[in-house]
Amino acid sequence: MASFDFDPSTALPWDLQRHLETLLVGQQQQQQQLSSNQPLSPNQSSSSQADLDLFNSFGNNYRGGDSSMGEYSGGAGAVGMGGTGGMGGGGGDVGGGARSSLRVPFFRYFGPTAYTPGLRRVKVELRQEQEPPESSSSEAQDPTSSSSSAPPPLGPTPSSSSSNRQPHHLDYLYSNPPTAASGAEAVSPSTTTTSGSHPSPDDGTRAGRTTADSPSRTTTREERNKNALFKRGRDKAFPTDEIFEELLDTFFTSLSSQYPFLSKSRILEQHRSRTLPALLANSICALASRFSNHPLLLPLRSTPTNLWESALPFEEQAKQLLIPLLSFPTEETCTALVLLSYNEFGGGRDSGLFMYTGMAIRVVQDLGMQHEISLAPHLGEQEGAGGGETQREEIARRRLLFWAVFLLDRFISWGTGRRATIAESEIDVALPTVEDCELLNPPSPSAPRAPHPWPALIYITRHRGKISDSLNAPGGNTDLKSRERVERLQGNMIAFYSSMHPVLHFSVQSFKLYRDLHLSPAFLLLHLLFHSVITVLHRPSLLQNFSHGGQVLVEPNIEVSRSSARTLANMLSYADLAGPVAILANPFADQLIFISAMAFLDERVALELSKKVDSMGLGMSSSNGGAGGSGGGFGGSLMDGTKTPTGTRLLRSFADSKLDVSISALKNITSHWAGVGWVIRTIEQKKRGFSFQEVDPDYDAEEPSVVLFPRDP
Repeated sequence: MASFDFDPSTALPWDLQRHLETLLVGQQQQQQQLSSNQPLSPNQSSSSQADLDLFNSFGNNYRGGDSSMGEYSGGAGAVGMGGTGGMGGGGGDVGGGARSSLRVPFFRYFGPTAYTPGLRRVKVELRQEQEPPESSSSEAQDPTSSSSSAPPPLGPTPSSSSSNRQPHHLDYLYSNPPTAASGAEAVSPSTTTTSGSHPSPDDGTRAGRTTADSPSRTTTREERNKNALFKRGRDKAFPTDEIFEELLDTFFTSLSSQYPFLSKSRILEQHRSRTLPALLANSICALASRFSNHPLLLPLRSTPTNLWESALPFEEQAKQLLIPLLSFPTEETCTALVLLSYNEFGGGRDSGLFMYTGMAIRVVQDLGMQHEISLAPHLGEQEGAGGGETQREEIARRRLLFWAVFLLDRFISWGTGRRATIAESEIDVALPTVEDCELLNPPSPSAPRAPHPWPALIYITRHRGKISDSLNAPGGNTDLKSRERVERLQGNMIAFYSSMHPVLHFSVQSFKLYRDLHLSPAFLLLHLLFHSVITVLHRPSLLQNFSHGGQVLVEPNIEVSRSSARTLANMLSYADLAGPVAILANPFADQLIFISAMAFLDERVALELSKKVDSMGLGMSSSNGGAGGSGGGFGGSLMDGTKTPTGTRLLRSFADSKLDVSISALKNITSHWAGVGWVIRTIEQKKRGFSFQEVDPDYDAEEPSVVLFPRDP
């Protein structure tokens, strides 16, 4: 059973925070008194039971009365509380870095293009990390001291904004903010471009986390590893130069083709001049860390295959830095939100992907970046301002950033089966061009020339998004006008795909070329995207709700669908051999590979059905279709190939091999992007014969819960 961990200091409802705090206080006090052989008073016993009843009442509201759907695990030495209302003691030592967790289900609605349409249950695991004991032995022995009697807070505390702390301003979010002439801790609002102050986003008050500024606490090896990733003092929100420079190189080697709005030269210049926002630096490191084997990152992974766990310290830092900037929309904030959106999916938090992308969309809309007029430089801005960036570069960067947000919106729309958020009618900004991409990251003069694949990817994505809106429309929009629109969109997409630059067409030579240029992820995604759309449009039964009452938007063509599915699988096979980073750097390829896998599963079912029909001596009309109906089955040529047992076995073996290719690719991606696990579980259950109604991707007894903060060694 998969679950998702969130930071309890921000994710836990206020009333549940109070119940858990009260409960944990009672547990710790009872444990301390029992350890010192002091009897519990009647008031303490009744109070603990009352707290437990309150907590169970709240939990039942979340569980809907089903005790199997929610549970609380106390890690602070719960005493005599196991077996009541689904709660159990965790057995951890008091203050020894133990955890208390609450697993809470909620329901999400998915539309027709989603993996599993309908109302689906998702579990969230809220986990609290408790502080280790203070280094002072006298305090540890005194049960009445405040440090040992009260658990760390589950939410913001008054101490986090106490008056004895110096205020920090927005310039704190940069690596080395300028200081006033008087040497004060923070710059006066009148001397900065942005006024207003906020508490330090990382002051060591978060439960279970130690910083370099709190030496009195006993640190674990995990915490020391985290601390080694960041600078000290005023720059403590910024990764160390060694870590940042290595991860920046990793980012532009493995991931940059998906984020052409980022310029390596500009980031390096900002880094050297100490004007790079810490929010952006941590966001970049969060994504790149899963592709790095730096010695400081390895201990952060609970298993060698959980590469995505390396991102946890950086994403935590970035999220804390983000909070005060949400009311101050800028392009840099939007850039960080795009990167954090990918990172949310990488951590197995699909709802987080939806929310962070939503914030990026709001920033884009607030800045008007969907309009061409907003791309012009600000009045009075001088050429070359902004870290040496020219006006042409600024226009290109803003245009590419908008289309990156657009791409996220369209992928989420298809994956969740919901209408897109950014309406096509709002967009008048020009499509990205190869020149835009090369302006920000000029190709090496010695490198072979090839057009950047990202603009072509955006064009295909835009057409797929329009098709998705038609498929996910309320009632299906299966009228004649809608069908003509989808057929026209499909025709335009095919015409564009056929007319692309010859180098952009998939071949062994083209793939090697883009691999050497570090652009293979975008190149592969472009082709997977096209063939997945063709596969599913011509076999609507692959996804349950594509056939609305027996009517479909595109006339099925099984030969076209099967050809695209096989082409997609062949591309995956070659990419895995010649340049696996093209697959590993594509988290949203799971949507496309899923369609291919469903095609081969459908092929296996059709072959089995044909075999049974032939064994009964009955003919099978090519118009009957295969599994799923709605014109999604096999006929004609496929049935001709199964007249003999040998033919059936060969076709079944071929379908199995292609299905294995799809599943293998997804499993490899999962090591970097935990969110792909949902797709794998869906395919595995469909492979066992489950219908779409029976599939429960949230259930897998063998898969550990997705952890936001790594476990202690």
